[in-house]
Amino acid sequence: MRHIAILTMISILIGLISGCATVSNKDMFRVRTAEELIDAIGPDRTIILDPKEFVISGLSQSSRSHVIWQNVHDGDQIVVQNLRNLRICTEGDKPASILVAPRYAYALSFKNCKDVSLVNVAFGHTKEKGYCTGGVLSFTRCENVVIQNTTLHGSGHEGLTVADSTNLSFVGSTIRDCTYGIMSLSDSSNIHFQKARFIDNQTFDLISIQHCEDVIFEQCEILHNQAGWDGEETECSLFNISSSSGITVRDSLIQNNSLDYLLNREGTMSFTGSDIRQNTLRVSRYKYYKQE
Repeated sequence: MRHIAILTMISILIGLISGCATVSNKDMFRVRTAEELIDAIGPDRTIILDPKEFVISGLSQSSRSHVIWQNVHDGDQIVVQNLRNLRICTEGDKPASILVAPRYAYALSFKNCKDVSLVNVAFGHTKEKGYCTGGVLSFTRCENVVIQNTTLHGSGHEGLTVADSTNLSFVGSTIRDCTYGIMSLSDSSNIHFQKARFIDNQTFDLISIQHCEDVIFEQCEILHNQAGWDGEETECSLFNISSSSGITVRDSLIQNNSLDYLLNREGTMSFTGSDIRQNTLRVSRYKYYKQE
C-alpha cells in the first residue's frame, strides 16, 4: 500500500508539470540571459528558458531573498533556498542548458525548498571534469521535487545528491559521464526513478543509498558504467545500500557495466522483473552474502 501511495503522488506531480504552457503558476517569466534567470528565481513562479546555454557563473552577487553564493575550491556555486512552488522548464523539443564554470561547483543546489520542478533542461559544467567535489544537482531538506526529461552530465563528482528530503521523482531523465558516481541518497524517503537512464559513469560506488526508505528504480536503464578499476584491488559496487528499507529495482535493464560487485550486501534491496546481463563482475555479485 505504501508503494501505491508513492506512485499516486508521483502521477499527480508529473501531471502538474507536463509542460511549461500548462502550469498554473500566476507569475511566468520568459528569460533569455543568465542574469534574467537568476533574477527570476523565487516562489510561486514558472521560469521559461530559451533553448540555449545559460552560464550562471561570474554573475553579479547582489543580495537576493532566495539565492546565495557559496565559495568552492575554484569559484562559487549558486544555492536556491527557502522557497516553494518553482518551475524551471524549456518549451519545445530542444532543452536549454544551465552550466557552471567552476569544476568544483554544483550546477545548481537547492536547500529548504518545496514543490520544485525541473523540466526539459540539461545541467552540467563548461570545463573539463574536476575531482572529489562538484556534482550536478543537489537537494537538501527539500520536499516534492520533480525532475523530468532532464539530463545531468559530466560532473567531477556525481549527478544527483539528495539529503534529508522526501518525495522526489526523476522521470525520463538521464545521468551520464560523471567521474565519481551516479548519485548519493541519504536520510531521505519516497524517491522514485522512472524510465531513467544512467550511462557511462565511473569510479567509486555508483549508487549510494544510506538511511533511506522507499527508493524505487522502475523501467530504468543502467548501462556502460564502471565501479572500481580493472587490474586494481578495489571494493566498489553498483549499489551500496546501508540502514535502508524498501529499496527496489523493478522491470529495469542492467547491462554492460564493469563492477567489483553488483550490490554491497545481499538482501538489502530487491530486483523484480529486471534483466541483469553481460556485466563484468570482477569479484562477485555481492560483497557480503547472507549468513545461513
